[in-house]
Order: sequence, then structure tokens, then C-alpha cells
Amino acid sequence: LYNVDAAELETERKIERYQKLVSSFENLIGQAEAKDAILRNTRQVFAGVVDRNKPRQRVLLAGLKGQGKTEMVKLFAKAMGLPSDNRLVMSEYSTSHDVNKM
Repeated sequence: LYNVDAAELETERKIERYQKLVSSFENLIGQAEAKDAILRNTRQVFAGVVDRNKPRQRVLLAGLKGQGKTEMVKLFAKAMGLPSDNRLVMSEYSTSHDVNKM
């Protein structure tokens, strides 16, 4: 059997996922600030410099229709190995009391 350090293996996986995210974001035109923020937050999460009692990453993507918000989330999910086919119809939550439905 091979003597493989689990922490080292996990680090390699994180590096691979991060590099995949960077390369997929290179194909996304515009949104430089949003891409930089997501990449910066992802580096912090992977480095372990986040509070374990809070969500690892919180990102609010806001903007006009057709600006690339959904595409950015799909690219992020794919790079992280997450399903990217889930959809939320946010028009259901247009007023402050509607958020309680979640």
C-alpha cells in the first residue's frame, strides 16, 4: 500500500479546483471585481482562514439581466464539483417578509 498523507491529498484537490475555477473565469467576459472577490474568498476558504462557525463563503451577485451572474455561479459550481442545475426563482422573494418562505 502507498503511504499517502490525507492532508496533502486534500491540499492537492483544493489546488486543482482553484486552478479550474481560475481557468473557467478567464473565459467569462467582464465582471472583473466579482471574479476577483470570488477568487479571493475561495483562496481564504481553502487556506482555512475563515471562521468555522460561519458559512464558508457568502456572495451576493446583483445586477441587470444578462450580466453573467448565473453563468458565474455555474462556473463556480462546476469547478468545485457541485451540481449547477439548481435554480431559485428570486421573484418569489421580492418583499422583505417573503424571505421567510426560505
